[in-house]
Amino acid sequence: MQAKHTSHPPRWATKLLEWLCPEELLEEIEGDLQELFEERVEEVGEKKARREYIRSVFGYLRPFAFSKTTNPSMKPLYLDMLRNYLTIAIRMLLRNKLRTAIHMLGLSIGISTCLALYQIISFELSFDQHIPDRERIYQVMMQVEHKEEKHTNYMVPGPTHAAIRKEITGLEQIASFYTLYGARVKVVAGHERKTFTSQHDVTFANPDVLRLLSYEWISGSAETALSAPYQVVLTEQKVQKYFGDIAPEKAIGRELIYLDSIRVMVSGVVHSREANTDFVFNDFISLSTIEQTALNKTFYFEEWGYLASASRAFVKLSPSATPEGVNRQLATLSDKYGSKENSFALQLQPFREVHFKGADLGRSGPTLANLPALYGLGMIALFILLIACINFINLETAQAIYRAKEVGIRKTLGSKRSELIWQFQSETLLITLLATLLSLAFAKGILLYFAEMIPQGVTLSVFSPATLLFLLSLLILVAFLAGFYPAIVLSGYSPIKALRKGVSSLSRQTRSAFMRKNLTVIQFALSQVFIFATLVIGGQIRHMLELDMGFDKEAIIYMHLPRQATDDGHILFTGRIGQVEGVAAASLSNSTPASNSMWTNEVHFASPAGKTPYQVQQKVGDSTYLKLYDIPILAGRNIGNKGDETLINDTFRKKLGFTHAGQALGQTLYMMDQPYTIVGVMADFHLRPLSEAILPAMYRYDFNRYMVLNVKLQTGGKTAGEVKQTLARLEALWKEQYPDEEFTYTFLDETITKFYQTEANILKMLWVATGIAILISCLGLLGLSAFTIAQRTKEIGIRKVLGASVSQIVGLLSKDFLKVILIAFVVAAPIAWLLLSRWLEDFEYRITLQWWMFVMVGGLALLAALLTVSSQSIRAALTNPAKSLRSE
Repeated sequence: MQAKHTSHPPRWATKLLEWLCPEELLEEIEGDLQELFEERVEEVGEKKARREYIRSVFGYLRPFAFSKTTNPSMKPLYLDMLRNYLTIAIRMLLRNKLRTAIHMLGLSIGISTCLALYQIISFELSFDQHIPDRERIYQVMMQVEHKEEKHTNYMVPGPTHAAIRKEITGLEQIASFYTLYGARVKVVAGHERKTFTSQHDVTFANPDVLRLLSYEWISGSAETALSAPYQVVLTEQKVQKYFGDIAPEKAIGRELIYLDSIRVMVSGVVHSREANTDFVFNDFISLSTIEQTALNKTFYFEEWGYLASASRAFVKLSPSATPEGVNRQLATLSDKYGSKENSFALQLQPFREVHFKGADLGRSGPTLANLPALYGLGMIALFILLIACINFINLETAQAIYRAKEVGIRKTLGSKRSELIWQFQSETLLITLLATLLSLAFAKGILLYFAEMIPQGVTLSVFSPATLLFLLSLLILVAFLAGFYPAIVLSGYSPIKALRKGVSSLSRQTRSAFMRKNLTVIQFALSQVFIFATLVIGGQIRHMLELDMGFDKEAIIYMHLPRQATDDGHILFTGRIGQVEGVAAASLSNSTPASNSMWTNEVHFASPAGKTPYQVQQKVGDSTYLKLYDIPILAGRNIGNKGDETLINDTFRKKLGFTHAGQALGQTLYMMDQPYTIVGVMADFHLRPLSEAILPAMYRYDFNRYMVLNVKLQTGGKTAGEVKQTLARLEALWKEQYPDEEFTYTFLDETITKFYQTEANILKMLWVATGIAILISCLGLLGLSAFTIAQRTKEIGIRKVLGASVSQIVGLLSKDFLKVILIAFVVAAPIAWLLLSRWLEDFEYRITLQWWMFVMVGGLALLAALLTVSSQSIRAALTNPAKSLRSE
């Protein structure tokens, strides 16, 4: 006879019920559930009955899924239990005000730091998330290779756009655009004309740009709006700016004039962007307009050897295409149009990387759009939160022995360990909840403090779903990390030892003390790493700002000239500026010696071995430029006003193979088949930030490229008031020469300082993070020292009676803590050295890590710890021994 199969409910659900359910109800509930489970097995089968049993266990605080087991007494009983937990937690917090204050302050600072940095990081990660099919969109980038050198550029030569359309397959859309910087726009309205200046939001674009970026149309369509020359599509925002408060569709057919000569008609209007985006364009002029105007030559639209930051290309792959396949086709294209000695490689860059690499598309304002920087900020936030949690754990485990008798009594009266864990965990949850509420104010203050260096648009959106979810997750995580271990320690005391031998026996337990020391080591090691990083990054920034860049940068201002004015007018105006009282010199050029702009051309040198191409940085200007910036000429002479002469820098001279500067004189260079005679060799100067090496460069005369007016002010013996008067004279002349243009100038040293704005922003954040880490660590040390001294009160009294001095007692009490700080230094030093050495490798000109930096960091950590501990130690040492010995 076959044995009957017996069904059992899930064992883990039964165990969970036994763990959570009060004992006085457990037997009744288990019996009812078992009986009903067996009934349901016969009615609906074992599988469904097991699911119902699990639902009943999880829902036993409310009416059960099986109506027979409904017990009205359970819900009030559980609510009473929760109320009891909450009451005890509040009483404990109010009874230990110092401990509560330290906990709340430490946790709130840690949580607020995480919340503020979360807002910054989530903001940077939100850019262009609204664009559909973004996983199939790529930017075409170019890597230029010359011998052992490689340079990555996020712009492409002009002919690339047409070549991709003709020779690359597997592309659904090809978006090409040329940004037009500093464009003056005239609005034609009857006999009235208004003039506007757009700095960075005007671009020449083909129809695929609007399709790929998924603009929503108000009037017009992507198929026709940019299909012909002399058409422009405006955003709703620009329509209102140019034509006033009119309906967007009424702007269709109206005329705009760009660069004083390019007349275009409005052919479409799209909605302005509201989401975070790097594509801030508001004027889209049809790309075919370039071919019909002189801009074809200005932009080198058909030259493979010319590279300008205005030219960008994006592609959207068809669903069946792969980036690997398109990259192979781009490699073939690169081989076809590149040269053997000086090749370039076109390749795809995923759209998700555009914001963090090569996203200079016109967005202004401070940014932290750098993935390593964001990762670093995230790690800083986690480390500070970890320090705060360690603080909590240390203080709770140190104070645990004072609650030993409470634990003993509760266990004697029948409390389970699980109930004690819930009790202690509820106290942690309450503290964490209060700290989270307090952190909202702190986070707001942090964002306000960093307002000038964080991206525009970062705000504390407390009630957004994402922020609420983050706060809830953070609350749970912190409550668990900070409270779980202390709850385990507190609930694990033996009731017999706690009630029979009291606190003194438990205070001798070494496991918790050992754990506290290890956690304190971690805490101070992280703090010292922060101090190391702050010291080294600050030193590197100072080094870059103080390093000689090869040219004079003091008391020099520069102004961007109107593109629409005549070149002869610029030259005459510069001559007038040079005669102004208080001006030492004035010069025209395409840019300042060091700038963020890049202009690279392929230059050939004819030697006996044949023509050798080089990628060379281009600088153009007049004959006053080198004198104004105090750039020495090593050999030869300065350029004149002939377009076939050039100077080269010493780095280029070495690349050409000449052993000394004089050998290069009279040699000929070829750029786009035009010969240039080397008439001089100038000393090396930095064309780019000091994180990059000096590149080969040539300086020549080309009045068609003058875009910047450089002015050297006289400062010797001049007061600040006299310098202001000079600037006022310059403004008056500017208004006379360019009445429609605003007079704006920039000091060159300020521009150079901005080269390292990202590093300066990181340094500022590190200063704050270091201060927070030290503050939290010292708060924990303050609590631990107070606890330790309280435990040794009688010992201190005996030592004073026996003749111990105050300094001896302070040294005795401080010794153990200082040992921990020294161990933390031993842990932190190699970690900091490794991390910062790698960070410094990104700079071509960098400082070296010195031994005194390590001594300074260790000394600062010891000083902070000594000041914290000694405040408690001195007070204990000065206490009357009679008072210490009067009671245990």
